[in-house]
Amino acid sequence: MKKTSLLITILICFCFAGKAQESYSDLIAKAKECNQNKKDSLQLDKALKFYEKAFDNYPDSISDMTLYNASLLANDLMNYEMAFKFLKPLSELIEDEEGYPGWDYIIGEYAKDDYKNLLNHPRWKALEKKAIIKQKTFFE
Repeated sequence: MKKTSLLITILICFCFAGKAQESYSDLIAKAKECNQNKKDSLQLDKALKFYEKAFDNYPDSISDMTLYNASLLANDLMNYEMAFKFLKPLSELIEDEEGYPGWDYIIGEYAKDDYKNLLNHPRWKALEKKAIIKQKTFFE
């Protein structure tokens, strides 16, 4: 009888633990949902935490576009540490999912508008120097 009740208890715990774990897609969906209202800073902070949790728990599932969206959000929140954490791997891409080189995120047409809060940061300057070199190499 004790073995049966112990087994049932263990099974119930596994069922709840399985339901408690969120998938990468669930976390990204929650991040996008929280990111809808750009004026609610608490929701935006929550969105950034969902992105971070998704990236930390599922590093093999990270897409370039999701990383880009997270970097924009971190920039908007002036969370420089997170913005650069997300932006650095983007800048190092040889080619993103849409065929653009990684340096385009730093010195491309939209970079100054996308990352206006980062432009005066020393880490931005370093990324910019590397991006210029990569761009020159790309066109040689």
